[in-house]
Amino acid sequence: MKRFPFFKWLFAFLSATVAFATARPLAIGPSLVDGEDLTGDSAHMDGEVHSVWLGNRGVVVWTTWAPASEGSVIMGAAFDSNGNLLGGPPVRLAERFSSFSSLGNDAIALSAIGNEVLLVWQIPALGVLARRMNPDLTWLDAAPTVLLPPHLFHQLPMERALCATANAERHGVVVVNPATDPPSGPPGLTFFRLGPASSPALEKLIINAADGTYAWGAAVAARSDGFLFTWTTTGVSGTNSMVHAAKAGLSGPIAGTPQDWPAEASYSASGTSVAPFGEGYAVAWTESGLMRESSAGQYLRRWRRLDAAGVPVSGVQELFPVDIIGNVSVWAVRVTLHQVNDGLLAITDEAVPGNVAPYRRLIRRVLSVDGTVGASGLFGELQAMVPESTFVHATGAGLLALGEVRTRSIESFRRSVTAAPLTAGYTWGQPSHVLSQGKPEQQACAVACRGTDYLVVWQDGRDGHALGAEIRGRFIALDGTPAGSSFQISRATSDDISPSVAASGGKYLVAWTADKGDASGGNVRAAFVSSPETVSASFSVASAEGRDEHGVSVAGGPGGGFFAAWRNDPFTNNDDIYGAWIAGDGTVSPVNGFPVGDAPGKQRAVSVAGGGSTYGVVWREGNSDSSAAYGAVVPGSPAAVPVTPANVVFAPGSSRAHAPAIAWNGSQYRVVWYRRGLAVESATLNESGAKGETIVVRSGGSTPAIVPRGNGWEVFAFDGGVALASLNAGGEEVDSSRFARRFSAEETLAVAVAPDGGILIAYPTGLIENGREPASGNHVSSGGIETVLIYPERNAIDPALSVAVDGTLTTLQWKIDPYFPRDAGLIEFSPNFQTWSPVLRYSLVITAGATGADAIVTFPSLPGARQFFRLNSSSPGSLLPP
Repeated sequence: MKRFPFFKWLFAFLSATVAFATARPLAIGPSLVDGEDLTGDSAHMDGEVHSVWLGNRGVVVWTTWAPASEGSVIMGAAFDSNGNLLGGPPVRLAERFSSFSSLGNDAIALSAIGNEVLLVWQIPALGVLARRMNPDLTWLDAAPTVLLPPHLFHQLPMERALCATANAERHGVVVVNPATDPPSGPPGLTFFRLGPASSPALEKLIINAADGTYAWGAAVAARSDGFLFTWTTTGVSGTNSMVHAAKAGLSGPIAGTPQDWPAEASYSASGTSVAPFGEGYAVAWTESGLMRESSAGQYLRRWRRLDAAGVPVSGVQELFPVDIIGNVSVWAVRVTLHQVNDGLLAITDEAVPGNVAPYRRLIRRVLSVDGTVGASGLFGELQAMVPESTFVHATGAGLLALGEVRTRSIESFRRSVTAAPLTAGYTWGQPSHVLSQGKPEQQACAVACRGTDYLVVWQDGRDGHALGAEIRGRFIALDGTPAGSSFQISRATSDDISPSVAASGGKYLVAWTADKGDASGGNVRAAFVSSPETVSASFSVASAEGRDEHGVSVAGGPGGGFFAAWRNDPFTNNDDIYGAWIAGDGTVSPVNGFPVGDAPGKQRAVSVAGGGSTYGVVWREGNSDSSAAYGAVVPGSPAAVPVTPANVVFAPGSSRAHAPAIAWNGSQYRVVWYRRGLAVESATLNESGAKGETIVVRSGGSTPAIVPRGNGWEVFAFDGGVALASLNAGGEEVDSSRFARRFSAEETLAVAVAPDGGILIAYPTGLIENGREPASGNHVSSGGIETVLIYPERNAIDPALSVAVDGTLTTLQWKIDPYFPRDAGLIEFSPNFQTWSPVLRYSLVITAGATGADAIVTFPSLPGARQFFRLNSSSPGSLLPP
């Protein structure tokens, strides 16, 4: 598929407004941002799934948000009757160049005749395209066919814009669009017939919506004599809502008079579904109440039987009772119909607005051709699939369901494509198969260095519709490049979240919070990691009765030992900080820990560092408006009778201190924290427990992190990006920078330093709360774990702008780290001097040129900041003065 540079240029201009250096640039390793490689799957599954079955195999396609294309791409895969992938991993079929999620679902469609599959999709710059392929996902057509040019296709947000089906002779495609040319009238729809396969003719029928109404919610079904397509129209403010049906033969005009019937008074119809049923068809739709006079019956799910000519043979019937959840307001999106045995399986969704559990549960009901209607019941697990993205296929080996999987939480956007056999009772069979990981929920990361490599660990949600989280990790070489694939560290069926990692004795200790599987909260477990193949069995660090133990932090100390500290919650609103020593053989002393900080009130957000002969522990105490920063020093080896150590007050309760962190530079600890809305502050702590003078590292900022560098420290904090402050041994700031503007405030920021002075930064791309606390209850966007390697003492380019020149200077590339579009884009330019004019609204100019062995980039032209970069293939990174 041909790329369109205009969109890349546009996204580069938009990105450039937020991705530039404001001070001393930092050198980076060869891997600027390694989200894809680090996590093993960078694709963010958009939630649109379509599949067909072709006798002995199936084809499934879905949309994915891909960083390299600044928008969505269409992925495809073949599967067998059990849902296993055939022919290797999923492949990229087409690109949509659509960067706006508001374009909604149903921007692709799929149908099949024999061994021919038709893919239909939309690209804003090209319109609606169609292309045939084989079941092995190889193309039959040399190029796509343009069904509608772009000026005739203006997809409306969240509307069912494309749908397709096929009989034994022809494909039928419905496109919701302004049907007139030029598009001056109200949105209508266009119906296309394509085929037969031996002669791919194309016919179209145009249906304009009545004045003052809009067509949407289309669906199409096929029988041997033609097609029945259905849609709804709705007027201003939901008035004049109608359900429509029209029959089209294999060729020629519409057969008979299109049928229409009004929705219930004060209700608006939407989201039709249609399927062959007996000798005719069945049509289903949803009606939403406009008059909220009672708490029941806000949404109606209805259906009607039609004969083979598309004429109703029965009245409108209720498909699902409104009181399955109870006599409360019911939220529903769509009803879908699926052919099973000699009838139809109707699937809808229900939820009580405002309730997180269950957020969305699927209800099913069987409609038999003999006129009987089965009882309503749950379809599979809660939130296992959403109805508009579910396809149920009769494969010969039984029923197989494919569709979009979402997590349990209403506040999560994680989506994957899953295939699962269905039992005779229309519930999940086992095993299910994840066809597309999507981009699983990846958050709460941590990083450590043992001198020879780094280990990054994170909370990961890639285990299919079982919906549990696990802890995964990946080794990173000292130059910042990934070393091998990611691997699993925790293997429990329950949720494992919020990991921490430390190095000592040549190996890593990874600790995390493990869900106990009931209402009693979590406990703390850990495992040793030496390589991807050498991960010890997990062991318990703390699992006390009547305690919720979570938010663990670990540090390595002398002699190969470790210390872990965590939040110990007795369910009395009086949390304590507990800790325990962990020997290199996994011995925990004492079991379930001892109190490190047990003052009245809530203690949380703990951080640990290993010193010369002790461990330093810091934490936050109190609520967000009156919180303090506390610390303590504990011995480097288990005490015979551990007692609560003397606590050090770094910031009193009135200071609104948050997110303390601690590091050891070989002679003393330094603690950093931020005073909410004011400044990032710091103080030293010696091994005797004495606190030094509090200093202000920088005004503003939040969520600091700290690592040692020589006799001083490097302090990182969020401040409209990530701010870096280099401190000497006395705490004086000797340099500062700001970089990586993609970071959002309050995200996890994990840092580790290597002997060569490199600092690896790891962070999740989704917005979550601090990684030392469980990330439940926040609006968590599924995302990847990305890394940046910096060398603070070297001048080079800003990590938000990576420029590389090949040996012959045939191509100049830079990778922009943006807010918009969400994922990084790759822009290519020839070495000849080029200038792009400003985009209206964004007054900036990007220029690129080459002279000899050097490439020069001016990026961008903004008030107060004009950056020049000169790079060459042998020694990239020299910075021209402005």
